[in-house]
Amino acid sequence: MIKALILAVFLTGCSALSALSPLSGGPQVNANAQVGKENTQQVVANQEQTDIVAESVIQNTIQDVPPWVMLLLILGWVLPSPQEIWKGMINTILILIGRKKL
Repeated sequence: MIKALILAVFLTGCSALSALSPLSGGPQVNANAQVGKENTQQVVANQEQTDIVAESVIQNTIQDVPPWVMLLLILGWVLPSPQEIWKGMINTILILIGRKKL
């Protein structure tokens, strides 16, 4: 019985019951506390720099694309696919020879 009680006390740190144990506790400390007027966390500064670099790369990439590439992208989106063109040709031929009706 005593062994089970000792084991339960030591294992409560691994469970939700650890808050009920008299051994668990202690002060809660903010690990990110900073002292000073103008302190920034390095991760935030690096993220802001990464965002600025990514934005400038995107803007430069869009500016460097030739107009004919943009035209091909738009035409590829608007024009039918090769399968649709083939089906249209076959249907036209079948209508012309009389095997299919409109």
